[in-house]
Amino acid sequence: MAEWKPIVLHGQHIDLIPLASEHHERLCEIGLEPELWRLTTNELCTPEDMRAYIQTALNDRALGTSQPFVFVEKTSGLIVGSSRYHSLNRANRRLVIGHTWIAREWQRTVVNSEAKYLMLKHAFEELGCVRVEFLVNSINDRSRRALLRIGARHEAILRNYTVAKDQLPRNVALFSIINSKWPAVKANLGNKIESKRVERKTSAKESYDKVAAEYAVEFSDELKHKPFDRKLLNWLIEKVGALGPICDMGCGPGQIAKYLSDHGAEVRGVDLSPEMVRQAQLLHPEIAFEQGDMLALDKIADDALGGIAAFYSLIHVPRNFVVKALTEFKRVLRPGGCILMTHHIGSNSVHRNEWFGKEVALDFLFFETEEMKDYITRAGLILEEVIERDPYRDFEYPSRRAYTFARKE
Repeated sequence: MAEWKPIVLHGQHIDLIPLASEHHERLCEIGLEPELWRLTTNELCTPEDMRAYIQTALNDRALGTSQPFVFVEKTSGLIVGSSRYHSLNRANRRLVIGHTWIAREWQRTVVNSEAKYLMLKHAFEELGCVRVEFLVNSINDRSRRALLRIGARHEAILRNYTVAKDQLPRNVALFSIINSKWPAVKANLGNKIESKRVERKTSAKESYDKVAAEYAVEFSDELKHKPFDRKLLNWLIEKVGALGPICDMGCGPGQIAKYLSDHGAEVRGVDLSPEMVRQAQLLHPEIAFEQGDMLALDKIADDALGGIAAFYSLIHVPRNFVVKALTEFKRVLRPGGCILMTHHIGSNSVHRNEWFGKEVALDFLFFETEEMKDYITRAGLILEEVIERDPYRDFEYPSRRAYTFARKE
């Protein structure tokens, strides 16, 4: 079996890097939520608990029995979770993957699938393991189901296998993957990583494709009733000046692009939904609209835009991808370029499975103002102004809204 040395495992979306003492502050930020530990045999409640947890892992690494990692999300550069190899048995070429936890906002994303993929791949293909084990609290049905879904086999319930912090014994469920099954598990995890990548894109695109015609009828002239929005769009035009074209990002049927064009701006529009782009082009044939994903604006070159109007275009982007979207906005802006973003204020979300009489799958996310400011800063943009307003009665969703100006340095 290969020598166990500190390593970095590189993935598409995350890197696994060796745990270090200096990770304590960030791990406290994301890892002291009681819900994370409710069904585990650990209980981390305080910074001191986290410090002891880290130190135990580092001590085991020094003894050669553990290899602890933290997960670094590549776009944001943030630590979003942790896991480790432990209980290494060189003679029998087996080890355990455990102590895995992920920050709440990164759960149900690609992070867990890719972490498992990278750790299993290294264990079987580099370390030469013939068996990898997983031990989970026997009452943790969610973790047990997740292991079954990736192809691990449930082998036993180990009674009174561990003693928790409350000094009571706990049963654990034993799962394993053996080397002959790894090719199938590898393919399964690869598919999960790819499906997670397109899941957000597909559900939003297909949903808006279904309702595009009705949406255009409902919202194409909404700015007539929104004097505040018109005022801030005029301000965006003034801020951008002659710097370059303004992109209506998430353009829908093109009502924002139309207003900007009518008031002298050079304009283009982008939307994830091809059908929404078709509606915009039908309504406003003088403006160029195209299909595109704001997380990867492949059709827009670096430094191509003078400004971006992103009116409620981030409300379908999961929180853990907002910085990635804003970083992409920054890439396509010219130096000094300006963004005007709007969003509903709050920490909740609204799910719709029906809209305009059609079956859809859409989550509308609300963002706190300070939260969005933090995303803007993390994306490397300069925050300029934030203005809030109450909803217009009778024809708007009853939420308070934020309008944020940011600029590329």
